[in-house]
Amino acid sequence: MQQEKQEQFLKRYNKKKEIQEKEKEAIERRQREIEERRERAKAALEKDILEEQRARLQKETELTRMVQEEEELIQKLKSTQLHQQAALDDLEQALNSQSEVMLESSRRETRAPTTTKKGSCLSSNKKI
Repeated sequence: MQQEKQEQFLKRYNKKKEIQEKEKEAIERRQREIEERRERAKAALEKDILEEQRARLQKETELTRMVQEEEELIQKLKSTQLHQQAALDDLEQALNSQSEVMLESSRRETRAPTTTKKGSCLSSNKKI
């Protein structure tokens, strides 16, 4: 009987130890799972941060290129405007010169009388 009690006690003791060991393993397994989830979340966050940094750098590079292109286009536009203005000034000067020549020519014609064979004086605009 004593031996039976000892065997039962040992069985209960071993069962209790086994249960405690399984609970300890379960706790450790849950902690590992939590840690693994935490590590996966951390890795995903780091990946997202790297992707955002890459995208930001790409956008900054594109913006720098666009600003440079804009500056070049503005310079080309200014240059074109200067050439156009110079061409307009030259055209205006040429037209003014031609107008002055035509006006002077017209004045000479109205002032200078022309003679015919019979000796009469004629002006290009007037009849005598």
